Amino acid sequence: VKNDAPDKIAALLAKVAYGDKVIVNSDRTIVPVDPSILAEYSGHYSAPPFATTLSVERDQLIATAPNGRRYVLHGESQTSFFLTEIDVQISFVRDSQSHKVTGFVMTQEGVPKQVKRD
Repeated sequence: VKNDAPDKIAALLAKVAYGDKVIVNSDRTIVPVDPSILAEYSGHYSAPPFATTLSVERDQLIATAPNGRRYVLHGESQTSFFLTEIDVQISFVRDSQSHKVTGFVMTQEGVPKQVKRD
């Protein structure tokens, strides 16, 4: 095998063996998010070298990578979303005074990363 999948599986199994909670996408519940809220999340976001554009299509939040690949972001709450194709969750961040969306925290394979709205 020429990828790190066996190491990732082993790490997750070790967590389970030691009693840590492991959440997989099949454990997550998709909740509907109002289209007006989804519209507030539309825009371009980046944390070099990462960048994505979020848009709303048919009441779904869509992430488009610079290479054109598109992912549906499924709502887990009004502010938290996840992808089913890869282990990624995002939680939107708002300015405490203006309440405008300033970015999101992207957690990929357990590692959080701050992503700013451009």
